[in-house]
Parts: sequence; structure tokens; C-alpha cells
Amino acid sequence: MTCDILVPNSDANPELAGRFILDGAKIKTFAVPAHKRLMAGMLKRQTYVDQGTRAVTAQSDPKAWIASLPANYWNSSRIVVRIR
Repeated sequence: MTCDILVPNSDANPELAGRFILDGAKIKTFAVPAHKRLMAGMLKRQTYVDQGTRAVTAQSDPKAWIASLPANYWNSSRIVVRIR
């Protein structure tokens, strides 16, 4: 499972900030140099699953964490998350 993280650029077209890639039981991170802090910050944050009743981190449950990113960032004006 791969999760693309996109941010708007000056002409309002989203540009790739990085990717989270589920590799077995671990998450690999690719970050565009200009967005390393954003990607590192996202990786450290917990997200919520099961209708917001359970918090997970990239370390505690990598598969649930990566799958939850679109729902946890769906209304952000700065970040677009796309699973592929």
C-alpha cells in the first residue's frame, strides 16, 4: 500500500511532498527535500480509526495508520492524501 502526500503549490496544482509505503510490517518514507519536516511530523502523529475510538501510530499498527490517513486529513486545505 502506498500513500501519496500532496501539497498545493503556487499555481494551485498539488505537488508531491512525499510517500508513505507499507512494506510488510514497516512504513518506509520518501520525502521531497523541501517537505522533509512535514513528512517527519506526519509520521510521528497518531491517527484515529474505528470511527475515532482507537488511536494508532505508524509503529503500533502500520497498516491501520497508513489506511487512516485520507480520513484524518480529508478536510485539510494544505494536505491531500491519496492511497494507491
